[in-house]
Amino acid sequence: MTKLNANAALINRIVFMACNLVSRTYFVRILGNRYLGIGGMLGNVFSVLSLFELGFGEAASQALYKPIAAGDVPKIRAIIAYFSKTYKYIALITLALSCAFMPFLPVVFPDIVNIQNYKAVYLLFVFHQMQNFLFAPKRALVICDQRMYAVMTEKSLSAVVMTACQIAALNATGNYLSYIFIRILFHTADGFIIEKYANTKYPYIREVNAEVPEKIKKSIKEKTASLAVHRIGAVINSSTDSILISARMGLENMGVFSNYSLIINTLGSFVALAVGSASASVGNLGAVENGERNEKVLQRLCFLNFLLLTNCASLLLCLINPVITLWIGNNMVFGMKETAVIIACFFISNIRDPVQIFISNLGVFSSTKYVYLARGILNLVFSLVFIKYFGVVGVFAGTLASSLITVVPLEPIMLFKYGIYRKSGAFLVKYFSYIISGFAICALSYAFTANMADNTAWRVIIKGLAVLAVTNFSLAAVYGRQKEFAFALGMLKKVKPLR
Repeated sequence: MTKLNANAALINRIVFMACNLVSRTYFVRILGNRYLGIGGMLGNVFSVLSLFELGFGEAASQALYKPIAAGDVPKIRAIIAYFSKTYKYIALITLALSCAFMPFLPVVFPDIVNIQNYKAVYLLFVFHQMQNFLFAPKRALVICDQRMYAVMTEKSLSAVVMTACQIAALNATGNYLSYIFIRILFHTADGFIIEKYANTKYPYIREVNAEVPEKIKKSIKEKTASLAVHRIGAVINSSTDSILISARMGLENMGVFSNYSLIINTLGSFVALAVGSASASVGNLGAVENGERNEKVLQRLCFLNFLLLTNCASLLLCLINPVITLWIGNNMVFGMKETAVIIACFFISNIRDPVQIFISNLGVFSSTKYVYLARGILNLVFSLVFIKYFGVVGVFAGTLASSLITVVPLEPIMLFKYGIYRKSGAFLVKYFSYIISGFAICALSYAFTANMADNTAWRVIIKGLAVLAVTNFSLAAVYGRQKEFAFALGMLKKVKPLR
C-alpha cells in the first residue's frame, strides 16, 4: 500500500507542479503581484478563523487506525458518523466567525481595498473553507486505509482541466473572481468523487444511526483537548509570516513571498512524499510493533528525509532567485538575506517531518502540546520585534528562531519518552548532526557555485548540476560509511519498504 500511495502521489504531485507553474505564469502577467498576494493572505486568515476545529479531525482520524487494522466495521462506521456530525457544527461556527470578520478586512489589511470585489473574493474563500470541513470525514477514512492512490488519477486529470479553464477565463475576462470560482468548482467535484469512492468501498458508513462507543468518544475528546493547544500554536506559527507581511509590508510583498512558497512547497512536497506516504503505515506500525522497531524505522526515515532535504535546500539556496527572475521577472525576487532565511526555515520545518509523523500517528499529543503553543507565541513576538528593525527578513528570522528554541530540540525528546518508550540520546545526536551538516553543506554548495552564470535556462541547469555534485559528494564523504546511507540508497533505487 505504501508503495502504491507513494507512486500515485508522485505522479499527482508532478502534474500539480506543472499546472501550478503554468497557471501562476498567466496569473502574474494578467492580474499582477497584488492579486497574487491575496490568496496566501486569505488562506492564513481562514486558518485562524477555523481554530474552533481544535484538532478534532486529527484526533478522529487517529481513532480510525486500530478499527481499520482489525476490520472492526461497527467502530469504523460509528467514528465516521461522529466525525461527520461534529464537523457540520464546526463548519457552521466557522462560517459565522468568517462572516463576522469580513467588515474588519480593510482595518487589518489596508491594501485589500485595491482588490476589485474583495468582499465577493472573501466569500468565495469562505465557501471553499466550508467544503474542506464537509468532505473531510470520508477523505480521512480513505487516507487512513491507505487508499488515496485509487483517486489520484482523477485528481491529476482534474488539475489539468482546471488549469486550462482558469487560463481561458483569465484571458477572456481578466477577472480574479472567475479564477477563484473555477477552482472551487473543481474542488467540489474532487470532494464528491472521494465521497462516492468511500461510499462504494465502505458501504456500511452510510448508516447514519451508528453510535460511537463511549470509550472511543472519550478517547477522541481527550486527544482533541490535547490537540487544541497544538492547533492554536501551529496556526499562530504558520499564519504569522503571511499575515504580518500582508498587514505590515503590503500585498505586493506577500505576492513576492507566494512565488517562493510555490517553488519551495512544490520541491519540498517531493521530499514529503517519501516520508509522508508512510504516515498511515506508521500508524499501523505503532499499533502492532515494539519500541525498538519503531526507533529503527524512525532512524531510517529521518536519514532518507535528510538526504533528500539537503539536496532540495542546496538547489533552492543557489537557484531560486535566478529561476524566479527567468520565469516572471527580477521584480519578483527578494534579496539574498531574505532568501537564505526563507530556505533555512524550509529546512528546519521539513527536517522535523519524520518525528512529526510518529508523534501524530503514535498519539503523542498531550506531552507536546505546550511546546507548539510556546513556539507559536515566540514566533509572533520575535517576528513583531524583528520586522521593525529588519523588514521582511525579520519575519522569517522570527520563525526560524522560535523553531530552533522549541520544537527542534523538544519534539524528539517527547516522542521517545511518551511514544517509543526508549532513551532518546543516541537519536538526538544524529538528529542535530543532520541539521548542522545540512546547513554547512548548503553553504558550501553556495560558495562553490556563487560565481557561476545563471542568466539563461541552460546556465541554470548547469549550475544546478554543479550544486547537486557538490552536495552529494559532501553527503557521501560525511555519511557514506553509515548503515542508513546504504539503506537510503536502496530505498531510492528499489522503493524498499520501510520495515
